[in-house]
Amino acid sequence: MFNRLFKISPGLERLAIFLISFMFMCHLCTCFWIIIATLDEDVLANDFKGTWLSSFYPEYHLPIDIYLISFYWTITTITTVGYGDVSINNNTEKIFCCFVMLIGVITFGFATGTLTSIMTNYDNKSGKYQEKMSILNKALEIYELDSNLYRNIKKTLDFAD
Repeated sequence: MFNRLFKISPGLERLAIFLISFMFMCHLCTCFWIIIATLDEDVLANDFKGTWLSSFYPEYHLPIDIYLISFYWTITTITTVGYGDVSINNNTEKIFCCFVMLIGVITFGFATGTLTSIMTNYDNKSGKYQEKMSILNKALEIYELDSNLYRNIKKTLDFAD
């Protein structure tokens, strides 16, 4: 789909789709992390006591501040870095955190596999191109090809790859 519009390789198209999907997934996890902290009305009345937000409220009270802290937690959890500066304070948060960690491990494995596949395909194409160019250069030397014919064959090889 994208490769027809922007003329990119299928591997880069897969990577772009993965990155867009990953960012959307991070956004959803971020929003759910905020919702979990604000589910209980008693928690809202007591400045989020008993939730992860209690360490950041009232200093960071603007919606963008809370979103950025939550997004930061999501990224550090999914990427398995987990600095620990945003801590879990109740069972609902623990359950959700386990879910996000599982998503992170699966996503990390998928990303590693996708990047490996893209690099392997690129390496194979590059190797095939180099082999074709080597054969063309040998043919130029042995058969003393016309320079125009050589350029046309080279353009054809460049276009095919």
